[in-house]
Amino acid sequence: SSVFEFEVGDISPYHIPEMLDPPLTEIGRQQALRLRGVALQTAPQLVLVSPMSRALMTSNIAYAHLVGKIPFIAHDGCKEKSHAMAA
Repeated sequence: SSVFEFEVGDISPYHIPEMLDPPLTEIGRQQALRLRGVALQTAPQLVLVSPMSRALMTSNIAYAHLVGKIPFIAHDGCKEKSHAMAA
């Protein structure tokens, strides 16, 4: 039996919001914290990021020192495309 097996009437995993926009994992948080060291050496005038949850969380962790000081813009043009959502 697999975690991905569904009985008739169950919701497809592609209709579960967490599958389309998963949150940042613990490993991702650790990577974002390491990225902060690099981010502290930069002086951006804005942070442009994907509106995906994990991207927003990454930018807020890595650039925490700039939150409220410069614009943070979430733009759909930065959003990744998956085969399931491709038009």
